Amino acid sequence: MSPYILALRAITATVFQRVYRPVVWVVSALLVVIFVIVVLLAAIYSPWWLVALLIIIPLGLVFALIATVLWIASKKLLPRSIDRTERKQITEFSDKIMRVVEVRATPFPVMAAFIAKDIVRGKKK
Repeated sequence: MSPYILALRAITATVFQRVYRPVVWVVSALLVVIFVIVVLLAAIYSPWWLVALLIIIPLGLVFALIATVLWIASKKLLPRSIDRTERKQITEFSDKIMRVVEVRATPFPVMAAFIAKDIVRGKKK
C-alpha cells in the first residue's frame, strides 16, 4: 500500500477515536443514570418500574456491542501500531483538521460531536 493511503488510514483512525470516546462516555453515562433512576423509582414507588429495564438493558447491550465493533474497526484501520512521536504528529495534524472543520459551516451532528468533546475534555489553553 502507498504511504499516502497508510497515512490517511492513520489520520482517519485517530480522528475517529478522538470523536468516538466522548460520544461513548456521554451515552454510557446517560444509560447508567437512567438505570439508576428506574431502580430508585422501583424501590421508592412501585416495582412495576422495573419493567422499564426490559427496554433499558437490551439498549445498553446493543450500544455496548456497537461500540465494541466500532472500536475494533478503528483499531484495524490503523496500518500498524503507532509510536509516541507518530501519534503526537498525527494528533497535531488532526487538531489542525478539526480547527478547519470548526471554522467552516459544519452539519449539526458533527458540531454536536465537537460540543460533546469540549464538554467531556474541557477547553485546552
